[in-house]
Amino acid sequence: MKNDEFLLSKLIEETCQQEDEGNTSSIKSFVDYFEMKSNYHEHRSLSDFVEAEGLSHYELSLIPAIHCFRLIDGAFILDLPKNFSIFTHLVNGAIEFLNAETDEDLLCSVLSEVFGKCDGICGLYDGEKYFLILSKNEFSHEQVDWLRSYQGKHFEKNQSAA
Repeated sequence: MKNDEFLLSKLIEETCQQEDEGNTSSIKSFVDYFEMKSNYHEHRSLSDFVEAEGLSHYELSLIPAIHCFRLIDGAFILDLPKNFSIFTHLVNGAIEFLNAETDEDLLCSVLSEVFGKCDGICGLYDGEKYFLILSKNEFSHEQVDWLRSYQGKHFEKNQSAA
């Protein structure tokens, strides 16, 4: 069994070095690797995840009378048409991602003017609330996976409770 764990540790070490060159010092064994990966998904709330990842998030209010999502940040108010960019699918319970390279509507540019550098945007509806999550860089695969998982679990839970 020791040889199997050693072999798997070496394979994981090589994989980690390819994924993130030079950041394998904390990964000592097969068990450590999977413990690290499983801990990534232990965030209890969206706020905890956003804070731990260095992202920004804002709750959006859907204002049916003007067909907009409203973002309020202190004294700043921004109305975003619900038929614009990633917002078109939010009302149906979707989660949408956008990055600066694929942003045909220039939403990243608009939000960068207001909130600073913004190369990644996520619109998320959890069945109860709408959120806009901003990243200074594109979202990593792990961040996308966590947000999709969060949205799926909470959307189903909130829909079944309604």
